[in-house]
Amino acid sequence: MTTLRTRDELIADIETTFSKLLAFYEGPQSSSGARVGDWDARDTLAHFLFWHDSSTWAFVSASIGGPPWRNPGDGDQVNAAAVPMHDGESVADLLLQLRLAQARLLRAARQLTDIDQVVAVRPTGEAITARARLELLTNHWLSHLRALEAAPR
Repeated sequence: MTTLRTRDELIADIETTFSKLLAFYEGPQSSSGARVGDWDARDTLAHFLFWHDSSTWAFVSASIGGPPWRNPGDGDQVNAAAVPMHDGESVADLLLQLRLAQARLLRAARQLTDIDQVVAVRPTGEAITARARLELLTNHWLSHLRALEAAPR
């Protein structure tokens, strides 16, 4: 039988993953020209901002008794808009924004009293709980990080 992780354990996972992301982006490898598909390391960083902000919206809405946050499109549609939204911003600019977004995300996650409540709805109508969103964020960020670390230079 699998034991479900607590809210605090899931938040600790996010904090650990975020530290790994920062280490990558603050190290020499972030400027080494790594590309995964159409994105370079900077594009991936810009993409993280949308997911931080949308998750924070979802958590805050749930905490105040509001409706689940509705994703405006599928992942490809959202990413297609999220990356160009940050055109002209440097890695340093994006890291500053991401640190602020991370602090907001953690505050909102800590305010959740029920991590099994629905906090978001995908365009398909699929409901996402806070638990699932926290797990998704950690796994998603780690998959991007691993791909960037393994990318040819």
